[in-house]
Amino acid sequence: MRKVACYHCAMELLRSDIRDGVAFGTFDDPASKVNKLSIALWEQIDRRLAEWESDDRIQAIVLASAKPKIWIAGADIAELQTVTDAAGARTMVDRAHVVLDRLARLRKPVVAAIQGATLGGGLEVALACQGIVVADAPTVQLGLPEVKLGLIPGAGGTQRFPRVAGIAAALRYVPTGDSFDAAEAVRLGVAARMVPPGELLAAATAYARELAGMDHVRPWEREGGALSLPANVDSLRAEAEAAIDPAHAMARARRTAIDTVLRGAAVATRDGMEIEKQAFTDLLVSPEAKQLIEAFFQR
Repeated sequence: MRKVACYHCAMELLRSDIRDGVAFGTFDDPASKVNKLSIALWEQIDRRLAEWESDDRIQAIVLASAKPKIWIAGADIAELQTVTDAAGARTMVDRAHVVLDRLARLRKPVVAAIQGATLGGGLEVALACQGIVVADAPTVQLGLPEVKLGLIPGAGGTQRFPRVAGIAAALRYVPTGDSFDAAEAVRLGVAARMVPPGELLAAATAYARELAGMDHVRPWEREGGALSLPANVDSLRAEAEAAIDPAHAMARARRTAIDTVLRGAAVATRDGMEIEKQAFTDLLVSPEAKQLIEAFFQR
């Protein structure tokens, strides 16, 4: 993996403020209009989680954004572009999984308070939280658009999303990269609550406190996390595959997304995560991904 200067390393990208037993983590990249999952942000998330877990004053955590139209917009694509071999790709994806596994297993509930675009790795961070509260606002768009770069979600999205929203929803949204709004997030079970924008932080805080008083088991933790595939799974797969243009550079990623969702859903979550890691690694160094990532920067 080619080394790249880390302009974010000295910046605080995830601020922390503790009030009345709740830690408020606020994503805010001071050098950008958006929050992106850079190497530096992954490291800061990991450090904050360690701090919050060891601080006895804290009973719950709320993750929010200082940017009114963005929660986390996704991965830092410039960093993805620096990956030149499978070893580098695997190192990158393994690191993301370690951080989000820590988040998902934290002994204190973490609630994502979402008021803006939450895409790709951003949604994967939110899905690893114990709960999500969304604002009833047009700025809220959630999705896993990685196939548009010739990739699949690589931080647990192909495994947590179907376990929360179901196989049909996963085959609708993961292979297409389409986004959905706040109301659909609630309908799918991705978000627990939708509230007026002005009430978002208070509602997320109340929900985090509520979760702190109960045993809250996320879907991927139940009995290992394997899903019972629906009776119409073959028709769902056929419908998803029929929408793929075989001549398009996204075709390989879209087929891989379908395969990874279905193969991963049928096994324990930890095994599904391994399937995802390998698939993402293979795609990140593929000619198709290189082509689509290059095209992204030429827009």
